[in-house]
Amino acid sequence: MLESMRPVRHALAVAVGILMLAASACATSPTATTPQRAPVLTTASASSAAGVVATITTCEGTAVSTPSRYILACADGGLILDGLRWSAWGAPTANATGSLWENNCTPDCAMGHYIRYPASTTVSALANGRYTRLRVDAPQAPGGPFDYTIGPHGPQ
Repeated sequence: MLESMRPVRHALAVAVGILMLAASACATSPTATTPQRAPVLTTASASSAAGVVATITTCEGTAVSTPSRYILACADGGLILDGLRWSAWGAPTANATGSLWENNCTPDCAMGHYIRYPASTTVSALANGRYTRLRVDAPQAPGGPFDYTIGPHGPQ
C-alpha cells in the first residue's frame, strides 16, 4: 500500500514546493508591494523633469503625445492639422508648424475639396500633464485664428 502511495506523495511534495517557491517570489518581488505605472510610449522631448508625459486628447478620447496629425473638426474631419513638427513639448506652452487642411464644402461638404494653408499651432494650459487649450494661426485661411478648448473628447 505504501508503495502505491509513493507517486501521489511525490506529486503532492512537488506541488507544495512549487507553491512555496511562488509565494516566496511574490513576497520579494517589487511589483507585489509597489504600485507600478503602466508603460507609456514617449519621445525624448515629451518627458518633463518629473517623468510625466504631456498629452493632448484626440476626438476619440485618446491621449497622445507630439501628434503629427490632429483632427480639429471631430464631427466630419473637415478641419485637420497635418505635418506638425513640435518644439518644447512638455513645457507649459508648446509650438508646432505644419499645415491646416480645410474642406471648402463646395458644392457641399461631401463633394468638397481640401485646401491647404501653412499654419502654426500652440498648445497651452497644461494641467495634470494634459494640454487643455489649442490655437491655430493660419493667416491665409478664412476665419482664423482658431481657438479650441481641449476636453475629454478632443477639441471643442
